[in-house]
Amino acid sequence: MFIDDQAPWNFPQWQAITGVIHGLFPEDDSLLPKGWTRETANSVRSYFDQYSKKKKEDDKIKFASGRAGGHQVPGRDLWRKWVTEGWKTWKIHSRIIQVLSSENLHPLTLALGSKTGSLESWPPGAQYIPMAVDPVGAVLFGPESQDIYGRIHADLRQTTQALIQRTWTNLYNQTQRSRTRIVNLEKDATDAFNGAFYFHTYSLT
Repeated sequence: MFIDDQAPWNFPQWQAITGVIHGLFPEDDSLLPKGWTRETANSVRSYFDQYSKKKKEDDKIKFASGRAGGHQVPGRDLWRKWVTEGWKTWKIHSRIIQVLSSENLHPLTLALGSKTGSLESWPPGAQYIPMAVDPVGAVLFGPESQDIYGRIHADLRQTTQALIQRTWTNLYNQTQRSRTRIVNLEKDATDAFNGAFYFHTYSLT
């Protein structure tokens, strides 16, 4: 997610959302992020340091995903677990959805507004997610994250896009599950109706 103890952790809006107001690695243990110990902070910082030393982007991706092989850095799992829990408590998903809706970029809006007007026409994230980076970034990170034109600074654009992509994927999965439930409910209703019809017909003969 992030590999810096500064931006966006020093932005008031992001601090208000996350409750992390003293950075990830303050000197005073009492100011550490909620649930962290000094050991947690040291492990996460070690993970960040090793990540930053990877020269190639592919190597960074493999290292961050745990596919690099060899010794597993403890800080990776600690960071991943903390961010995953934070995603829920910070309500990042719902905040992003609100922006997508207000910008008419919600994938359901786009699907229903397409030529087919069907959820079968799920919009490709690669085409629409970049359009949401600036408004989503503004809501999550505030004015400190923007340049003089109101665009999110380059060093936060990839991160913001990744957050939107996660929401986009979640929405797709939720939609697929809902459609499956609807199909099953329709089948159950049809079967129940047919069963009642046959029972009624049989009882009259």
